[in-house]
Amino acid sequence: MVARWIFALGLSLTCRDVAQADDPSFVLQTDNPQPYTAAYLGNGAISVVTAPLGTEPARSFLAGAYDHSAGDVPRIASAPAWNEVDINNGFRWLNADLTHSGIEHYRQALDMYNGLLHTTYIWSDRGKNIQIDAEEFVSRDRAQLAATRVTVTPEFAGELTIRFPLRNWPPPRRYQLEKIQKLEGEAAKNQWAIWYPGRLDVTALDVERTSRGLLMSLGATAPGYRNRLGEAIAIDWTGAAEVELHKDTESAEAQLHLNVKRGESYTFTKFAFLVISDASGATQAAKQSAIIARQAGWHALLGASEAAWHALWDSDLLVEGNPDLQRSIHSML
Repeated sequence: MVARWIFALGLSLTCRDVAQADDPSFVLQTDNPQPYTAAYLGNGAISVVTAPLGTEPARSFLAGAYDHSAGDVPRIASAPAWNEVDINNGFRWLNADLTHSGIEHYRQALDMYNGLLHTTYIWSDRGKNIQIDAEEFVSRDRAQLAATRVTVTPEFAGELTIRFPLRNWPPPRRYQLEKIQKLEGEAAKNQWAIWYPGRLDVTALDVERTSRGLLMSLGATAPGYRNRLGEAIAIDWTGAAEVELHKDTESAEAQLHLNVKRGESYTFTKFAFLVISDASGATQAAKQSAIIARQAGWHALLGASEAAWHALWDSDLLVEGNPDLQRSIHSML
């Protein structure tokens, strides 16, 4: 129970105690993956764009990480995608189908009170059904931590492949906005063409098997700045799996090959830690912190993050008699 302010339009402010946990004005939800309007999970230091299936690679932005490439204006840089969990049912990869065909019983909810994105659906493809439950949060009490967890329950027995990519974004089509006097070409017709995120330059990549699972990491620099990014992901899972590792200059990937049983659930968890620093050692610091996060575990980290969100919501603004406006206010606070 926490104190909240009530704002009756045109009246006065008062205070009362209410239960927030089940308040629908804290929840934004959809029952269809398209059309889709993305939202953000964030804590002031890290943000990640939400995605329809909760498994696709998503843009993630960090405070203090900017790209000032020659001729262009400074742009907030998008960190290499850390959150992707892709699934192959023996026919195709889940994230490859941008039309979301075969997605049934879909629901996604953004819980603003707990700071959690929760997506559930059934992926039905050529007679193979997989129940998918995806959760994601950016920690409110640990500024550089984010995590995602995907549980799959196949309604068949056989082979299932899960992959965890860590890859940089492709270079944008840049415009020399520091120099040009007039927009031309596509930018003249569509000004969204100049609203692209910055990109970091990856300098080192690694993926390794550990006693507790997998550890993926990279180092990157910000063009035009001294800042360095250290990004690390500690991964664990349930069930026996054959592990396959790949890496090149721009990406690293781990694949798990599992022989699954019908109706049995398998959970895959990624603990990501992102460090921005103007000194060396950012990658090593990120790796150590990601390992510590994995040791703490999903439930402990999420519980601490939720408690921090609840404390933040101790101060709230209420509008009586208008639930839609109340939800809009909560989405902006």
